[in-house]
Amino acid sequence: MVNYMRWNIAVFVVASLVVAGLCSGVTGETTPRTWSNMSPAQSPGVKICQGLAYDSESDRTIMFGGWLKDDSVLDDTWAYDCNAHKWTQMNPSVKPVARARNGLTYIPDLDLIFLTHGYLGGKNDTDDSWTYDYNTNTWKQVTLDSAAKPPARHCFNIAYNSKSRVILFYGGAGSTGSYTDTWTFNVPPPEKESQKIPVEYIIAMIIAIVAIVAVIASLKMRKKPAVVAEKQVPEEMPMEKGPKILGK
Repeated sequence: MVNYMRWNIAVFVVASLVVAGLCSGVTGETTPRTWSNMSPAQSPGVKICQGLAYDSESDRTIMFGGWLKDDSVLDDTWAYDCNAHKWTQMNPSVKPVARARNGLTYIPDLDLIFLTHGYLGGKNDTDDSWTYDYNTNTWKQVTLDSAAKPPARHCFNIAYNSKSRVILFYGGAGSTGSYTDTWTFNVPPPEKESQKIPVEYIIAMIIAIVAIVAVIASLKMRKKPAVVAEKQVPEEMPMEKGPKILGK
């Protein structure tokens, strides 16, 4: 009995560790907290106040626009490959108007970079929004379902909240001064398509099922307590009646 219990515990522990390792991707490696000057052979050049956001699906960091000292602004799109330490100019056929001090963020389940607002130069700002798909190298202007939106401005902050599916927009500066308003943009859900289950989750589920089956099998293999056979008691033989005694 004790051996079976120990075996069951061992199976559960091993299965749990394997499943946890596969699902979390923990490798046990440590990375030093240091800055590194990558010095790529090609770069977007001298610019400031450009937008930057990381596309996790494509493993590329996307940059758009920027400002130069002569108050001119840029409309170039660049992608940075951290593994190859290389910048690539994307040159899409359609793109947002040149700007700087814009907002960029990434929407993971849509696999799109979201760009909004920014400085056009000459003390002018814009209030339009665009999305960028690295896989197809295409920019598309966002069509709003309502006229309400943050007034044109620059130097604001945006961030995507994946749980609430909104982009938070705060503050900034414009032709009328500084802003302290807070806005949210509702992000539509992705179009329904066949969802592929990651291989690591399939492996984890198989291991978990095998572990459960093994435990159930071990429980069934335990010896059942012996059944003591009841002693058969012979039935009493009926006593034969003797001859009747006359006179009684």
